[in-house]
Amino acid sequence: MTVRHYGPITYTATPVTVSRRAIPYVWGSSFVDVTSSFSFSASGTDLTVMPNSGMFDVNYEYRIEPTSALKSVGVSGEPQVENYTYDFKLFEVYDLSQNGMVDTPDIAEWVNEPVDFNHDEVADSTDLRMLVNEIGN
Repeated sequence: MTVRHYGPITYTATPVTVSRRAIPYVWGSSFVDVTSSFSFSASGTDLTVMPNSGMFDVNYEYRIEPTSALKSVGVSGEPQVENYTYDFKLFEVYDLSQNGMVDTPDIAEWVNEPVDFNHDEVADSTDLRMLVNEIGN
């Protein structure tokens, strides 16, 4: 994933922290630091945050926050980038209700707004069967 900043950036150590928590949330759950599972690269205004495994895990909410090592380039003294919090959620492709599970509410969501799961350019009964099969697994 790429986080675009307002101006050019650089870093001298780990530029951001990456934390996550499972979806659905357990009451009182908090984010867990997983920064060591990621690699980083900067080019111009873009910071690329990439899981070492090659893919983000689904059914997690992720949080990215800059560290003091993320600096602005081309500004006197290379000050650290202004603090921010970037949160995003990744759901299983069949989790249309976005409740963290593939279950019967996803069928209702599909009926209201059909999804073309098999990418044949038609949302039809084949796609609905794919969803139902996932619920049964």
